[in-house]
Amino acid sequence: MVRSHRTRNYGRHADPHGLPKNAVAIIGAEFPVTHRQTTMKISARNVLQGTIVSIVRGPVTTEVTLEIAAGVQIVSTITSNSAESLGLVEGGKAYGVIKASSVMVATD
Repeated sequence: MVRSHRTRNYGRHADPHGLPKNAVAIIGAEFPVTHRQTTMKISARNVLQGTIVSIVRGPVTTEVTLEIAAGVQIVSTITSNSAESLGLVEGGKAYGVIKASSVMVATD
C-alpha cells in the first residue's frame, strides 16, 4: 500500500502565504482542480483518480482508501476536518495527489 499525507491545511490559523482562512495549499498535475468555486492547476504529476472504498474516521485524523484500479488501493491520512469539508463518502470519486521529493526502497 502507498501511504501519502495531505498537503497543509491552515484551518483557523493564519496562513504565512496570504491564503484565505481554511484554504488548502496544494503544492506541486496539470489538470483543473475546483475548490470553492475556484479553478486552479497543480504541478504534481502523480494524480490518481479512484473510488473511495473505505473511510475510517477518528477524532483528529481520517484514513481514506482509494481503489485506483481493480485490486490496487492507496491509503491517505488526512485531518478529519478536511475529510468532512470534502464531503467524502464510500463509493464516491476522489483523486489521490502524490507529491514526493524522494522514494525510498528497502529490503530485509
